[in-house]
Amino acid sequence: MRVLVGPDPSLVYRPDVDPEMAKDKGSFRNYTSGPHLDRVFTTYKLMHTHQTVEFVQKKHIQFGDFSYKRMTVMEAVDMLDELVDESDPDVDFPNSFHAFQTAEGIRKAHPDKDWFHLVGLLHDLGKVLALAGEPQWAVVGDTFPVGCCPQASVVFCDSTFQDNPDLQDPRYRVHVPDDEVQQILPPPRGLLHHPVSLLLSMAHGWRLPAAVQRTGLGHAAVGAGVQQV
Repeated sequence: MRVLVGPDPSLVYRPDVDPEMAKDKGSFRNYTSGPHLDRVFTTYKLMHTHQTVEFVQKKHIQFGDFSYKRMTVMEAVDMLDELVDESDPDVDFPNSFHAFQTAEGIRKAHPDKDWFHLVGLLHDLGKVLALAGEPQWAVVGDTFPVGCCPQASVVFCDSTFQDNPDLQDPRYRVHVPDDEVQQILPPPRGLLHHPVSLLLSMAHGWRLPAAVQRTGLGHAAVGAGVQQV
């Protein structure tokens, strides 16, 4: 893992501060070209090969009781100073910066939704598991369901799942409608860093708005194995 210290990364996309430094929105999430493409592809190839139903179930047992470590939110954010996400094609700076950028961007766009500001700050804290010995392919990256055929919308779907053993298992070679995907596994996703938000919120008596709880919130994880104080 590398840590890069440089100018304020919020200036990469802050047209209100300096239009000359703004990055076009359409150039984000580019998985076809860019300086980090090899690193990103390798991470997703490992993820889509090894994230199986069996792997996910083992990790839920390992981290599902939130016993890895007890820390405050800010302590967890500070830990992300040590992490550069190898699956992200857009950034090459510590994830702690991204947490504040996201929260501030949501606050500006939705000033009346204070719960949403908090979700923005928390959404990537599950990545602390990559600092607890888990490989990045098991923690970072875009969330996807296990236990069914991957949808075409999954990053690198057509070139990274060939060696995933679940796709040779007839039980899992099915397509699942969006409204049924939450029945695949409880929760229905891989380990990653996003899926455990609702588990953690329930463990601590938190409640997001009902509509969010019904559909799930893919980018709102604090992280399996982390107790919030």
